[in-house]
Amino acid sequence: MKKKILVLLLSLPFALKAATITSTANGGSWGATTTWVGGHVPATTDDVVIATTSGHSVNTASGFDYCASVTINSNAILNINGGGVGVIGGLTTNNGTIEGSGNLGFTGLGTVLTGGGDWSSFSGKLFFYSVNGGQTIDASVDINSSMTHIYMEPDASTWTTAGPVRVTNNGIVKTSNGTLTSLNTAYSCNWINAAGATLKVTGASLTGSKDSLTASASGNMVIYGGSGNYNIKTPVGATYDGLTCAGTGTVSLAAALTTNNLTVSSGTLDSKTFQVTGNSSGTMTMSSGATLLLGTTASTTNVSFPTNFTSANISLDAASTVKYLAKTASQSVSVTPTYGNLMIDAGSAITKTPSGTPLAIGGNLTINTNATLSETTNTINLTGSATINGSLTYSSGSLNIGGDFTNNGTFTEGTGTVTFNGTGTQNINGTATTTFNNLTVAGSGSQDVKLNYALTVNGDVTLSSGDLDVTTSNYGITMYSNGNWTNNGGTFSYHSGTVTFYGSTIGGSNNSTFYNMEVIGSLSLNSSIRFW
Repeated sequence: MKKKILVLLLSLPFALKAATITSTANGGSWGATTTWVGGHVPATTDDVVIATTSGHSVNTASGFDYCASVTINSNAILNINGGGVGVIGGLTTNNGTIEGSGNLGFTGLGTVLTGGGDWSSFSGKLFFYSVNGGQTIDASVDINSSMTHIYMEPDASTWTTAGPVRVTNNGIVKTSNGTLTSLNTAYSCNWINAAGATLKVTGASLTGSKDSLTASASGNMVIYGGSGNYNIKTPVGATYDGLTCAGTGTVSLAAALTTNNLTVSSGTLDSKTFQVTGNSSGTMTMSSGATLLLGTTASTTNVSFPTNFTSANISLDAASTVKYLAKTASQSVSVTPTYGNLMIDAGSAITKTPSGTPLAIGGNLTINTNATLSETTNTINLTGSATINGSLTYSSGSLNIGGDFTNNGTFTEGTGTVTFNGTGTQNINGTATTTFNNLTVAGSGSQDVKLNYALTVNGDVTLSSGDLDVTTSNYGITMYSNGNWTNNGGTFSYHSGTVTFYGSTIGGSNNSTFYNMEVIGSLSLNSSIRFW
C-alpha cells in the first residue's frame, strides 16, 4: 500500500493550471461536484479551502485525494477517511478541525503544516516525504487518538539516490499512543525539535540505526508517553534540553544523557547503568506515583542521582519514589533533593552512605535485605515511615521520623537520637527488637507512639510533647547506661507496664507517673513522681 501510494503521488500530472477550490457550506464527499463551489473537484495542482459551516464536513472516500495545498477555515471540518489526502508541493493549514482514520501525507519541501486547529479526533497516520531540503512544522498538532503514527520516508522516485529525510518541528506535535518511525530503513530519517518545540511520542520511536533525533535546542521538550516498556531514543550529542517521561510502563535509558529539564510525570524512568546529567539552571520534577531507578542490582556500575540540578530546582512529590540499586558502595545517596519515597537496595551485601547531611525524605524510607544505609554522623529527616529489612547504622547523628519504625533487620543506634515527631499514631515494631540510644517523643496533634515489643534505651528518654504508649500489652522499657528520663510536657501511657532504671535521673518541667518501676543501681529525682 505504501509504495503504491507514493507511485500515485509521483505519477500525477503537474502541468495543469492551479486554482483555488473552495467547499460549499454544507460540504460533502471530496469527489462529488456538489461539494465544491463552481462544481469543480480539486485537481493535484489546486489549492483547497475547506469552508464548511459548523457541523458540516468535507469527507474523503476509500481512495486517495490529492491537492497542492489545503486550508481548513475556523469552524470547518476535514474528515479524512478511507485512503486519505496527499498534499503535493504546498502546505496544510488547520484553523478548524481535522478528524478521521485516514492518512495525511506531505511531499513538498519547506513548511508543510501550520495552524492551531483541532486534531484531537484524528486517528490516522501522518506521512512526511522529503529529501535534501526537509520539511517544517509550524503547527499545533495535538492528537488524542491512540491510533496515530508519524512516518518519515524518502520520496519513492528518489529511493536509489535519496538523501536524508529531515523534518524540523517548530510547533507542537503530540500523539497519545503513537510512534515516530521511518518506513524505509535504508535511508536516514532526521527529526529536529527546534527551540520551544514539543514532541510527544511513545514506544519504539526512531529505533532505526540511521534514524536520528536532535533535541538540544533551548526550551524544546520531548515527551515519552503511552503504555509498555521501551528504551528512549538517544539524541544527537546525547542531549535533551527537556525530557519528560509520562507513560505507564518503564522507560529506559540506552546511553548516558544530558538534559536542562527532566520531568517524570508517571511510570518509571530506568537509568540502567547510564548517568543523567542536568544543569544548574534546569529543573527536575517527579510527580505522584512516578519512579526513578538508579543503577541495577546486577551491576557494579555507579549511577548517581541526576547531577548538576540544584536543590531549589528539584521537586519530588512525596508519593514519588527514587531507588538506589547499584551493586557498589560507591553509589552514595545524594542529599541534594528532598525525596518522596526512598529505597536503598543492592545485589549483595553493600553499604551505601549519604553524600552529606541532612537526608530529607518526604515519604517513606525502605532499606532492602542486602543493603546497609550508613548514616555515621548524619541526620535523616523522615516525614513518613522507616522499614529496615537490611541495616541502618549510626555512629552518632539523628533520625527524626513522622511515621512508623519497622525493624525487620538491623538497627545500630550508636550514640545518636531517634525522635518521633509525627501527628498521629506511630508504631515501633518489626521482627527484630530494637535498642535505641536516645529516644525523644516530640509530636503534635493526636500523636501516639505505640510499642509493639519491650524497648531498650541505652541513653535518655525525653517526652517533649505527644504520647509514649506501652499499649495494653504492657510492654516494658529498660533504661541502661545512666540515661535520664525527662518529661517536659509529653504523656506517658504506662498501662500496667514496668520501667526499669539502671542508675538514672528522673526530671523535667512536668512530673512523671508510672505504674511499675524497678530500680537497679542509684536513681536521682529532679522532679516529683507518682504511681498509679
